[in-house]
Amino acid sequence: MRVQDTQFIAALKARSEASEVFEIELHGFEQQIYIVFERTGDQLTPFKDDRKKVLKYPSITAAKSAFSKAGIESFEFVHATAYGEMIGNPGGYQETEMRQRIRVD
Repeated sequence: MRVQDTQFIAALKARSEASEVFEIELHGFEQQIYIVFERTGDQLTPFKDDRKKVLKYPSITAAKSAFSKAGIESFEFVHATAYGEMIGNPGGYQETEMRQRIRVD
């Protein structure tokens, strides 16, 4: 297990024990970079390790594996793209995103 994963799991468990309310989001960029964010109310913040490095994964599967070990049951997946046709919208350049709730099984 990566050091970042261990820190992520420990941080989530500590927040859970403190009854903090937040949502985990996984944002996919260019189908090869997946960055973990935490949402508290309207604030969206990248999740960082102890060295202030942003937590990222090479695939959704890798992220789901870490989420499972952290006790996360589901998360919001956000596929961000500048091209709407990639997520089923009309063609042409436009900033768009597709959101999907994914269960960690």
